[in-house]
Amino acid sequence: MLQPCPGSIYNVTDDNPASRAEVMAFAASLLRSSSDAAMSNKHSADRRTDAGRQEHIADGIYSQSAALQVVDAMCNKGSPSSVCKPAEKRVSNHKIKAELGLTWDFPSYAEGLSAIHAGDMRPFD
Repeated sequence: MLQPCPGSIYNVTDDNPASRAEVMAFAASLLRSSSDAAMSNKHSADRRTDAGRQEHIADGIYSQSAALQVVDAMCNKGSPSSVCKPAEKRVSNHKIKAELGLTWDFPSYAEGLSAIHAGDMRPFD
């Protein structure tokens, strides 16, 4: 920040350019892992019964359906998610880091999402 270049454009991204699908898959895996742990604790006794198994299956179907609805809403078309392919680009943050000397608390999307998942609320805490 000591030698800014007025009028320059900087890409503010992490150090790990990734596709939207990669980021969403990683986020889903974090949610799935905590959901599985919660389900394990909540339904450990119920899973031995038919009712418990049916409830567990229903939870999984609901989660999958909800995820597809989110993707469709992101497409803003209401079309099936397999048809919706929003444009995406992978960009480099080399210029902003080199010219302004910035560093990130969480250099990759995986580190950032993991921190949020673990309860890190910066800068809102």
